[in-house]
Amino acid sequence: MEAITKITPTNKDALSIDCFIALAKGDNYDVFFIKLLLLVLQPIIFIAIAALIWMIIFRMQKKSIMNNPAFRTRLIMTSIVIVYVLQPGIIKSTFQLFNCANFGPTDDPVYYLIEDTNVQCWEPKHVTWTLALGIPSVIIWLIIPSAYLLYLVIRRKVTKNPEPFVKKYNVVFDTYKEKHCYWEVVILLRKVLIIIFTVFLTYTYLQVKFILISLINSLPQAYLSFITLMVAYTVQLFIRPFIYPCLNSAEKLSIFATGFILFTALFFVRSNFFYISQP
Repeated sequence: MEAITKITPTNKDALSIDCFIALAKGDNYDVFFIKLLLLVLQPIIFIAIAALIWMIIFRMQKKSIMNNPAFRTRLIMTSIVIVYVLQPGIIKSTFQLFNCANFGPTDDPVYYLIEDTNVQCWEPKHVTWTLALGIPSVIIWLIIPSAYLLYLVIRRKVTKNPEPFVKKYNVVFDTYKEKHCYWEVVILLRKVLIIIFTVFLTYTYLQVKFILISLINSLPQAYLSFITLMVAYTVQLFIRPFIYPCLNSAEKLSIFATGFILFTALFFVRSNFFYISQP
């Protein structure tokens, strides 16, 4: 499944609708929230479209849909792929809802969203969207899929005859060795860590006498992401979880190329003054 995400553009950047929302609403303040809402709803929309397509296919083949294990299996597999592809963009955008920076003096801080500085953090509208969309999104698209993936791994381990189970969930298990059937969980953990570094380690603060200096500093996220990739490369080098050698080589090359690009980018990273506030 990871190969799918390598060739699929990030769903967050696939279509920019900022102008359409601003024209329709006439209020730039809501653009970030509406974009996040549409992003969170994407998997549901695509799964509904996939279900409709599978229904049409089964009807054309004159097969029943209700209580049909084949239909249910295909729909489950399609849903897993859709969620797996869209999940990183949804998680990153949802985390940005909680990522605020101080734009005021130290004794009277005023926090705004880093992603959209039109939005003041922890004001009634921001709190409402956080409770109504942010927290449910983390639960639905991060915690539940991770728990379900872990459930599948545990169930495969305890199943006496795993062949039918592996065939049913071949998207998750088909390419991995039996003793490394948990590897999708490892990959998911790696992605979540990099997303957390990318979102929450963008800004650092320096206190110089009575002046608060906010810096756009990409070094922490770059270093931690690079370390994460190097750990992943080392683990991949020794464990080699895939059945086929070509997949192990492709995964190793992919991690190395990403790490090399990030390492090269470190030479061009610098801290920029973003905001200076005085009491």
